[in-house]
Amino acid sequence: MHKMPAEQKVVLQSLEESFPLLGKFDEHIPLIEESFAVRVIPRGDELYLQGDKKDVECVSLLFQELLTLVREGHILTTAEFVYALKLTRRGEVGQIRSLFNDLLLVTGRGKKISPKTPGQKCYVEALRHNDIVFGIGPAGTGKTYLAMAMAVYALKNKIVQRLILTRPAVEAGEHLGFLPGDLHDKVDPYLRPLYDALYDLMGVDNFLKNKEKGIIEQELRMYDDHPDRRIYKNLLNAMYHNHPVKLDIGGSVESIHEINVEWLMKCYKTFYHPSNMAIFVIGDVDGKQVHETIAEDMAKRNYPPAEKIKRIYPTEPGEIKEAWVEESLSISRPRYLLGIKDHPNTNGGGLLKQQLAMNLAWRM
Repeated sequence: MHKMPAEQKVVLQSLEESFPLLGKFDEHIPLIEESFAVRVIPRGDELYLQGDKKDVECVSLLFQELLTLVREGHILTTAEFVYALKLTRRGEVGQIRSLFNDLLLVTGRGKKISPKTPGQKCYVEALRHNDIVFGIGPAGTGKTYLAMAMAVYALKNKIVQRLILTRPAVEAGEHLGFLPGDLHDKVDPYLRPLYDALYDLMGVDNFLKNKEKGIIEQELRMYDDHPDRRIYKNLLNAMYHNHPVKLDIGGSVESIHEINVEWLMKCYKTFYHPSNMAIFVIGDVDGKQVHETIAEDMAKRNYPPAEKIKRIYPTEPGEIKEAWVEESLSISRPRYLLGIKDHPNTNGGGLLKQQLAMNLAWRM
């Protein structure tokens, strides 16, 4: 007496739902039938499963899990289907949704980044809940890419303010000390896998923009470490309460992170106008002829009226802010600066006192 095969029916909401389940040209059906003693028969918006009772139940559960993902908007790939099949074979079909639903971010090209395996899922969870994570495993398992995806996720969601890429302390068989170029050129080969991942995750333009901010930030920090610069900055901060002369013309680490396209365009339209510019010409040329040529060219152009620049100066008290500022640095010789907050004197007596005080100060 032959045992009758078990049969189950999976009902779809539309014929389109069968495409991600069965794959292009039904390429998923042979994969299912190789893994389970089940025959898959598509009939319109219904899928019939025939075969061993236990295997039929497993494949039915697999389709139900994947259908839920598809209906939530997940775009199922063949690689994901193959891995979902492996999980089902191991009796872990319940992990499929939690695994594929863990969306980290969407790239500029619309690519959805999420862990693909339970091992990657554990790795991502470790990155979420720990400050330091060591990822050990064969090449091509997603260690670098997922770490960079989590870094970009943290940056976009303002969990961190910047990303810091570091080179390994121990060389991995390469000796790059004699490579030509500056420090950046020597370190870049170590960081190339990280750059490649960031290009893909952030887009080249966005990555380069953020990298440029990092270079500016690095230059500002190096500039700020110079002892002459530090003492001059301390002097201005001690003399002035609110006057903008105390502000660094190069900006600060905090201010460069506030730069955006709208802010740059406003500065461009306000200050980059012919009425607010001067031209210096040096060389063996006729100045009058140069001026006439420029004037003739400018007359042909239709420049919009310059935006009015309103300069706002805050109220500045007459007295200094601090009388003495001292800072310790590792330098060969002590340095000092003396600042005098001057007030215009129109009368002879006041001017004389001012000159005597200045002469006395310089002789000290």
